[in-house]
Amino acid sequence: MMTYKRGTLKKEGKELLLRGYSVSEVAEMFNSSRDTVLTYNKKFWKVTLRKKMTDEQIQIAKQMIIDGYTYKEIAAVVGFTPSTIADKNIENWRLPYSDIQVSKKLVERYCLTCGKKFFVRSQKLKYDACNYCCKKCSHLGAIKVDKINKPIFRGYRWSYLSLEVRKKIPFCQRCLKTKNRLTVHHIKPWRLDGTNNRENLLVLCDSCHKYLEDASRVMFDLIGLEDSIKLIQINFSYRLEAIKRCLTKLNL
Repeated sequence: MMTYKRGTLKKEGKELLLRGYSVSEVAEMFNSSRDTVLTYNKKFWKVTLRKKMTDEQIQIAKQMIIDGYTYKEIAAVVGFTPSTIADKNIENWRLPYSDIQVSKKLVERYCLTCGKKFFVRSQKLKYDACNYCCKKCSHLGAIKVDKINKPIFRGYRWSYLSLEVRKKIPFCQRCLKTKNRLTVHHIKPWRLDGTNNRENLLVLCDSCHKYLEDASRVMFDLIGLEDSIKLIQINFSYRLEAIKRCLTKLNL
C-alpha cells in the first residue's frame, strides 16, 4: 500500500476517498488516526463514505459478472448498490460486461407508423408504451387519419415552421402591412402535393391571402399549374429583393 507524507492528508485525502478507499486505508496511508480522517471529511471534504466490500463479496460479484448476471441482480445478492458494483468493475476488476447483460435490459419493439424494428430498455416500458421509433413517427402516429385528410393539416411540425417563417419576414409580402394578422401561404397548394420548402411559402395578411388564393385558381385554369407557380415565385421573389435593397439603403 502506498504511503503519503502526514502533512498532505488535507490536500490528497479527499481524492482517495472519492476513488473508493476506506477511512482506515486512508488513515494508514497518511500514518494518521481514523478519527482524524473522519474529522477532515466532516469539516472540509464531505464525501459520502462507502462500506467496504469483503473479499468474499468481491469473489461472488466477479463470478456473477462472468456468468452473465446484471449489476442489479448482483446487487441483490452482495448487498451493495448496482452503481457501486459498476464502479468497482470499471476501476478495479475490469471484467467485460457481456452481451448477456445488455440483452437482458433491451426489449425488441416494432414502430406502429413505419414498421421499423428498434430496441428500448425494459425499465422504460414501465413509464412509456414505446410504440414509435422516433419523434416524427410518434407525432404522425398521434394524428388521426381523418385529421390528415382535413385541409388544416400541413405536415409534420407545421406550426413551428410557419412561426419561424413569420419571424424572418414579419410583414405581408404583397401589401407590406405589419399590423394585420399574418399567415403562411403555399404557392403550390398542399392539396396538390405542395411542399413546405421555403421557396414554396409566402407570408401574407388575411386579405392578401384570400386575394391570392382566388387569383391562383384563375391562373391555374388559364396557363396551367406549373407556369402559374413559376410566375408567382418570380413576382414575389422580386418584391422581396426590392424590399431588402430599400432596407439596406436605409440601414435598417
